Amino acid sequence: MQRQRVVENLLGGRNFCPVIRRTEKCTTMERIDPRKRCEEVVATYPQELLRRALSYLYNKETKSSFEIEHIKPSSSRTKKFIGLLEMAEHKDFCDKPLLIDVQNRIVDPRFRETNYRSTQNYVGQTISCQKQLVHYVCPKPDAPPELMDGLLTAHQVMKEGAVPAIVHAAAMLKNPALYDHSLKAFSSPLMRLVEYDLDDLGQMTVPGETGRLYRYIDMTAQAEALYDFVKLTIEHELVEELDFLANYDRTKQAIQEIVDMPDRLIDLFIQLCLQNNGRLSAKKRESHFGFLTDDELASMENAVQEGCAKD
Repeated sequence: MQRQRVVENLLGGRNFCPVIRRTEKCTTMERIDPRKRCEEVVATYPQELLRRALSYLYNKETKSSFEIEHIKPSSSRTKKFIGLLEMAEHKDFCDKPLLIDVQNRIVDPRFRETNYRSTQNYVGQTISCQKQLVHYVCPKPDAPPELMDGLLTAHQVMKEGAVPAIVHAAAMLKNPALYDHSLKAFSSPLMRLVEYDLDDLGQMTVPGETGRLYRYIDMTAQAEALYDFVKLTIEHELVEELDFLANYDRTKQAIQEIVDMPDRLIDLFIQLCLQNNGRLSAKKRESHFGFLTDDELASMENAVQEGCAKD
């Protein structure tokens, strides 16, 4: 009997092995290098401008991530989250102690942990007094250690196998509709298989063995959705922010040539004009810029309209 040759293309091991199907979009994704494309886009901009644009996008991503979960974080928590995003550029956090440390950095100190969770979690929505609509049941408390070990192994397998970054990263998303759709692609079928009991205090109990339902999940929808977000960020959001900053700097320089005043006042002037269709309101002029002549004001407003306001 002729020996058959088997190509090993699994993305993980026995404890956790996600599946990405070779759909038409996923095949297209394989031919695209997001990092290379990003480098091509930013090559014509100064590095300082890129640094400022990334700072803005980190902040925007942080706000989006919290908004998806309907959370309003404190300014200190937001700052910590942004700091972790910046660190992720240079550090691989896929290690158990590091993951626990990262989680502890952004939660209230009273809720810090020393290990993976030991309680039954779920994602639900209150629809009446003492009534929850359950959207997703998390793995049982005894499952995370094994599943997380499997996830970290899968990370190494994909990292060493040079798996496309989009496949590797699914599925951290930020658009609410697409985010929900990608999550439901997994949670809806799962919820038809998982049995659970929910008491009046919202405490959930899951009978039976359910770990197998989480080990070999199909992440195709998440990978496709993430591809759309990465493409949108590189081709539009990043470019728009870089163009805005370049125009902003030119506008500041133009204003500086009209009236040599401190940066903070120039920034305030531009901000107030942008909030009022490119013009400074009479009230704001009186309270902050009473020293300007009519000609100076008109010239500065024109600088804003020709620079930032048009975008």
